Amino acid sequence: MKSLYGLIDLFALAIPLAFSFHPKIKFYTTWKPLFKAIALVAILFLTFDSLFTSWGVWNFNPRYLTGIHLFNLPLEEILFFVCIPYACLFTYFCINTFFDIRWNPKLENILCLGLSLILLIVGLIFRQKIYTSTTLISTGLSCLLIKFAYRVDWFGKSVTVFGLLLIPFFLVNGILTGTGLTDPPSASWNITGISATFNGSLSWTITGLTGVDGAPTSGAFGTITGKTNDDRQLQLALKMIF
Repeated sequence: MKSLYGLIDLFALAIPLAFSFHPKIKFYTTWKPLFKAIALVAILFLTFDSLFTSWGVWNFNPRYLTGIHLFNLPLEEILFFVCIPYACLFTYFCINTFFDIRWNPKLENILCLGLSLILLIVGLIFRQKIYTSTTLISTGLSCLLIKFAYRVDWFGKSVTVFGLLLIPFFLVNGILTGTGLTDPPSASWNITGISATFNGSLSWTITGLTGVDGAPTSGAFGTITGKTNDDRQLQLALKMIF
């Protein structure tokens, strides 16, 4: 199906966009800072996306694309970095509006230090995997930066919401990496589904720092691109850790 990737983008956006105008939510009132943040983060991540594509870290299966490309990236890949962050920011905004999620400051510090240490260690262990290593190390450093340099008060809350978002993320990312497809995308290397998850966490964090009232967003790199979960060792290790 030529439009599968694009349809997934639109499916992820449809419900959050429709409910953005709900009188009890009014998410549309955040659009000005929101889209500025999404644009800034998209430029950063699409730059790396384009570089990794040109280096052969991953590829895009034309069977699932419309054929429109910009900067050697499919239009669907570019839209991914708009639709998915919007949907996840909307989810965070709603949970933050209707539920009071609070973490003990000491536990939040321990969580940040522990998570960052794990990400840095695993990233160094798998340093031969350029995407996996880059994602885990940059996410670990970003966690330390936002918690102890920017001193944000929403780190624990963002981790909680991110955990909830993993459920739809693995569903969407599973389809985009070939799960359930009779002709899955072509195989690639230097990437794992787990590292794509943490890359989403990094995008989420950066967008939060530049966007909506400290609210992070979760946009990830998992796509119908041939980004397959080839590093079983790392997946197993992280499953055991968490």
